[in-house]
Amino acid sequence: MRKHLKYVYLTEWSIYYKLVGSLLMVIVPILLVGLYINQFSEAKVRSEIGQSIASKVHFYIESLQSEIENLNRLKTEFINDDDLQTLSVVPETYNVFEKQKAILNVISKLNFFETSSPYIENIKIFIPKLGRSIIANSLEDTISDEELRVINEAAQSGARLTVWNNHLLLSEIYPPMLQASDPQLFVMELLLSNSAIKQTLASITNSDKGGALLYQPTTRWLVSDGKNPKLQQSLKEYLKNESLVDNTIKPTRVKINGNQYIVSMEHSPLLDLALVVYEPEDWILGPLEAYKKWFWLLSLLSAFLISLFAYWNFRQIHTPLKRLVIAFRKVENGDFTINIQHLYNDEFNYLYKQFNLMVGQINILISEVYEQKILSQKSELKQLQSQINPHFLYNSYYVLYRLAEREETEKVKDYTKHLGDYFRFITRSGSDEITLEEEMAHAKAYINIQSVRFSSRIDVLIEEIPQDGDSRHIILPRLILQPILENAYHHGLEHKMHGGKLTISFSITQGIFTIFIQDNGDDLNEESLLQLQQQLQSEKTFETTGMVNVHRRLQLKFGKAHGLTLSRGSMGGLCIQISIPVGMERAG
Repeated sequence: MRKHLKYVYLTEWSIYYKLVGSLLMVIVPILLVGLYINQFSEAKVRSEIGQSIASKVHFYIESLQSEIENLNRLKTEFINDDDLQTLSVVPETYNVFEKQKAILNVISKLNFFETSSPYIENIKIFIPKLGRSIIANSLEDTISDEELRVINEAAQSGARLTVWNNHLLLSEIYPPMLQASDPQLFVMELLLSNSAIKQTLASITNSDKGGALLYQPTTRWLVSDGKNPKLQQSLKEYLKNESLVDNTIKPTRVKINGNQYIVSMEHSPLLDLALVVYEPEDWILGPLEAYKKWFWLLSLLSAFLISLFAYWNFRQIHTPLKRLVIAFRKVENGDFTINIQHLYNDEFNYLYKQFNLMVGQINILISEVYEQKILSQKSELKQLQSQINPHFLYNSYYVLYRLAEREETEKVKDYTKHLGDYFRFITRSGSDEITLEEEMAHAKAYINIQSVRFSSRIDVLIEEIPQDGDSRHIILPRLILQPILENAYHHGLEHKMHGGKLTISFSITQGIFTIFIQDNGDDLNEESLLQLQQQLQSEKTFETTGMVNVHRRLQLKFGKAHGLTLSRGSMGGLCIQISIPVGMERAG
């Protein structure tokens, strides 16, 4: 029963998985194509957004560079102003009134200059010969020494822009310094407006989580749009590790504070400034992420529906199939009365009808084959038994002839008596099966006949049949022992001039009764033994007399597990074991 359940269980899962697998083979390619399209669209959108951000970065850095160039041009034009040149070169030519008027004219022009660009926060000019500074929107008349030092260092390095007090300075020393000791007529400083820069940066991005910043890699100076200061500080740390040898860095995915950002940056070697713009990836790809979630939800729903649909189909197939398998198992176990019915007029109904017809035909065939087998076995037993007699008849008459020729009357009397017992046994038209005791009586008659011929050459030892389990009444086919003994005489001991031995012994082990017949013949070699064993094992071998006949009849009677077993015995000759199951029906 367990074996049957195991078989059904394995069959159940194999059918189910095949159904699921076949459905998955259809739906999975579709889902994979959908996933590919989603991934491709995401990459395409990310690329296009990145290119859009990069275009913005390029546009704004170019605009800033153009603005600075324009301020440089205006600054150069302003340097040639007459009042500025007079005040810086020969201020002593002016009286007090004229000098004050010239200073006011310069301030007025500085105010006009300042309003010309939103990026200018203030303009300062320091004139050494006047000993004072002129500032556009302040009454102060001095520039700090620290400012002058920074301006001088920028002039010596040739930098367009420099950083002071967290501001960008666009400065000019006139005349241009060739050496640090060269005299200065005036120093001009344009202080760029951080608020204007922040306003410009804030206009680059539209999202709350995105932003822009202006970064100078030399001084690590940074000005941002004021959004997300913690994020921009982390981004500043990221920028420290980036190389700005190239003018641009392509849009890159960067993970900052656990979130993914698309960062685009362009560096202006002319200004030594880098414009960095970043956008959160979830803001850019938000709709696509929603589509991806819907895609995975659809995939899970598809998997569930596939499993459900496969299980439903599985039940539709498995339930009638299971009944059919159980019916086959019953037939296999010998129950040919089984008849199965199906409620629906489908393929299984056809299978059930054919199964019922098959079982009916099997019942008919079994009856016919069984009867034919019984008749065939009886016929074959008769034929095999009759085939043994002529060979022995010839030898018997020859021995009798020799005894009569020598006028050994007593031996003739004994010999003819044994012959009479022998032929009465084999010609009896009774049952084809006898008891072991009767078979042994016939074997002894045969041995007595042969002893007349081999009396001085062969000694025979016969054990008594064991009394355990009433072994004397074990039923077996007729003429089992005599062909084995005949083989021992004619093939094992015939050439023995003296000292020949033949023994018959018995044993009972685990319900098997075994008869041992062995001799001490000298002619048995390994090749002959192997040939005899192969003859017994071959189903095609057929002899008219001898061991193969006995082995065949025993297997017809008791089955393939029984019969003869050949080996080399303890006395050096052939040992034949005849195995018979104990418990057969006793003879009446």
